[in-house]
Amino acid sequence: MLRRFLERSITMAGVCGDVYDEAERTQDIQDLDSIQAKFIGRAAFWWNTTYDTREDSLHFARTYVNTRRLLAQDSTLIVQGAVFEFIRGRNETTSSADRIRIPGWVLRAWGQKPDTVRYFVSANIAFVPNDTLDPTRNDRSQVFEVPDVTRLEARMWLYYRACSYLATGIEALHLGQMQLMARKDESNDYAATRELLDKIRRFAQEGAPGFAQPNGLTGTRRKWVVLDCHSKRLIRSRGQDLFDFYSMPVRSGKLYTSANTKSFYSEGVYGTEMVLNSCGTEESLYQDHEGPGLFLVELDNGLSSRLAPDIRPEFVMWGWDEISWFGSQPAAYRADWLRYVHRWLACNDPQVLLQMPGRRGLSLFDENKQERHPQYRFNGTQLEKKRIREIWEGRYDSLVPLYSVPDARAARSLTIEADGAIYWVDSTTHTIESARWNAAAPVPGWVRSRVGAAADAAGDLVVEYPGSLFYRTLKNQVEYYKLDNATQRWVHYSTGGPANVGGHLVFENAGTFLNPQITPTLYYRSLDGRLEYLQFVDSTSTWAHQRVRRVRVDDTPGAIVSVATGVVACIAGRNLRVFERRGQRWTNQSPWDGKNDVQSHLVWYKEREQPHPLASQGRFYYRTVTNDLGANRYDHVTHKWDSFSYADVLNVGGDIIVKDPAELLYRTTDHRIASLRWGCPEGAGQGPGWVPSTYVGVQNCYQNLVRQRDNSFFFLGPQSTVHYLTWEGIKCLPPRPAVEADQTPDAGARGARREKRPATGNE
Repeated sequence: MLRRFLERSITMAGVCGDVYDEAERTQDIQDLDSIQAKFIGRAAFWWNTTYDTREDSLHFARTYVNTRRLLAQDSTLIVQGAVFEFIRGRNETTSSADRIRIPGWVLRAWGQKPDTVRYFVSANIAFVPNDTLDPTRNDRSQVFEVPDVTRLEARMWLYYRACSYLATGIEALHLGQMQLMARKDESNDYAATRELLDKIRRFAQEGAPGFAQPNGLTGTRRKWVVLDCHSKRLIRSRGQDLFDFYSMPVRSGKLYTSANTKSFYSEGVYGTEMVLNSCGTEESLYQDHEGPGLFLVELDNGLSSRLAPDIRPEFVMWGWDEISWFGSQPAAYRADWLRYVHRWLACNDPQVLLQMPGRRGLSLFDENKQERHPQYRFNGTQLEKKRIREIWEGRYDSLVPLYSVPDARAARSLTIEADGAIYWVDSTTHTIESARWNAAAPVPGWVRSRVGAAADAAGDLVVEYPGSLFYRTLKNQVEYYKLDNATQRWVHYSTGGPANVGGHLVFENAGTFLNPQITPTLYYRSLDGRLEYLQFVDSTSTWAHQRVRRVRVDDTPGAIVSVATGVVACIAGRNLRVFERRGQRWTNQSPWDGKNDVQSHLVWYKEREQPHPLASQGRFYYRTVTNDLGANRYDHVTHKWDSFSYADVLNVGGDIIVKDPAELLYRTTDHRIASLRWGCPEGAGQGPGWVPSTYVGVQNCYQNLVRQRDNSFFFLGPQSTVHYLTWEGIKCLPPRPAVEADQTPDAGARGARREKRPATGNE
């Protein structure tokens, strides 16, 4: 029954307890009924609010009136209040709590004289000064003091707030970061925490002597209370779970892109995606949570970075807090993202449910770096409100965002220029075709066009930069088009190079994924199997033809890759070969222990940006002869090689894409799209390894898999038709094998497997 309520939960911070525009509140309450919400989260709470006894009484009276309004529309609702971990700011000596009188019914419940007239004492609620177990003493991110539940005054304070909310018609309580408040209690089997929660549950059943509740009842309406807190770990006492469910912030990982992307939206998006698993404590929110039990993930609020939005990889959600990131995105993206996360959780972790964002304060900084706190409201546009209703009605339970580009058939050599813009060679007409997504049109859709008029394209399309497109002709020469920005027409050029181009065109690229620095040097495999290149000479504005020694290049997809300026690698005789240009000569820097297993789809991933001292390090990835994913680490300045290693997947079909330092994507042998993320398959704290997953619903990916910046994928399907999977495609972990309680993993075997796995940037 609880699960059915949580499946329709929505955060509506302060909808019952806050003072805000009554017309907005009326609209909020009506819209909650229109989407048929069943669990109204955070409807009333106190956080450093400047209340005295009278103002606190008004707060609870207001909460009662508005809770009653919610229940008048649907008497089965569960309305939730919150009793947070805040008591006063760090280094402050007083709190609003010091101005609130302790009611007699609270004193009686805790064995005190009920006729005593005194106020709460925040100094007796917080941890004792310099207590080494004070969890926020040295935490710069939480500059406040928390109640210490082992102190009687703290338990009385928490009991007072909890039961006062229950007396207004509220039947659920969120107790914030209870593990902070119970830090000292953990070593005592959470005895004080258990005593507090037992008393709260008893109040829900029986009320409290001497307490005339605003709603005229004794205890709660249905004689129970649902308790939760923020924790990934169950809080147990005497072997019993003290809470009914747990909540967690939905800290999704930032998509690894160089800037905000419009892609399928008319406005720029700073995209994020759910992380399947990692070995860190911040991002590992799903597969390493403790069970059994129910969990909610929510778009929490806090303090955003003044640098947000920041593109550096270390920032989660671009530096915003969760709800501020969400509220800063276009409404259409927000609606799609809710659908995406709902499906992602159902696919990967059915115990975890999404609490929809409804009403919550944002943390945003203006151009003067001054923080402001506007409210996010789910009914600010019709898109989110409509989408939440559709999700809860199950309209997207089986959605796979897999589509086809209209009339894009007989395609080969698919490539991407930028967001939503794709190019391919029509193998029937030998023309270069283009399609660009128009998100601003009255009905968004694909706009088809042809690049130039020449019908001489054989394949090997490669983008130098937006508006510059090179290709191999039917006469085995390299020619190219450049877009004239003034006329928006493609202008055709020729390199004047020899008619010996067999294919595998690759530009010299000295940059990282986030910062490519393409130079006008174009490597290729000649018709007689040699590694050659064309280099643009600025002084003469011509292309010079050169050869990289007398290297035989295998005629296999992805046989050539550029490592840095003047450094090129290739597959030769199923071995990895690397050559460095020194003046007019090319020197061999290949690994000495070639494995003779490099089959195809060689890629290079540079790990660092200049001027980092390790900016010359990177990894080669490739498809092996056994369809495994192989890797070799290399430093192109010191020429140091690490040993070959493997991922043990045996289903790599090709088109390997390095998405970020910890994730690889590829096309499988059975025409699916797969992911390998470096994480902890056995849970956080265990040994790292590759965590495999697949994109559900994709069974027609035959060749030319490419990724655009927003994490959408394009590929060629049966009959060479152009298909695409938009960014909200769901990745699912394979089912875990059941392990008996008395079974233990073989440590030696597990250790041996780890040695074979490639290291990543998260090692």
